[in-house]
Formats: sequence, structure tokens, C-alpha cells
Amino acid sequence: MTEVSFRAPALDNHQVVLDIGAASEHLEAVLATLRYRNLDEVPELAGQLTTTEFMASYVAHQVWKRLSSAGLGGNLSEIAVVLRENPDAWAEFAMAVPPGGE
Repeated sequence: MTEVSFRAPALDNHQVVLDIGAASEHLEAVLATLRYRNLDEVPELAGQLTTTEFMASYVAHQVWKRLSSAGLGGNLSEIAVVLRENPDAWAEFAMAVPPGGE
């Protein structure tokens, strides 16, 4: 299971941190590139040790890349991804977003 949280120092002019529909679409697009694949065969992951922690980092960075390319998330300060292997084993990675969403 994958969870993503978005943090901002203030709400935007629509009184939200980020449009949840858009966030969900971008997360799903990132996860679709990984679902049911041997991670050793994903070119972007070549040579990486794909631990749960690494994959949480990868997903966070890819979601941010998609959001920023779409002109979204300019108010964000942090993205955090939790990957759960089972209820007792999970990893979280949080990344700071560049000021101004750059």
C-alpha cells in the first residue's frame, strides 16, 4: 500500500494544500510504471538496490517531478511517501520541496 502526504506552510487561494484529484492522478501514473514489473528491469532503477526506503524516495521524487511539470504544488513544502509491505513493516521517506515549487 502506498500513502502520500503533502505539506504546505499555508493554504493556497483555493483554500487547499493541493488538489487531491490531481495528486491522486499523478501518484497513480507513477505507480502504474512500477506495478507488476520486475524492478530490476525498469531502466530508471538500473543499478539501484530497490529497498522499500529507496522506492519511497523514488515515488516521492517522481510525483514531485510530475506535479511541478504540470504547474501544480507551488505552495508545497514537503512530500512524504509511506510504502507498506504489511501492517508491521513499512518505510517512509519525506523530501523538502524547493521554495516556490521550482
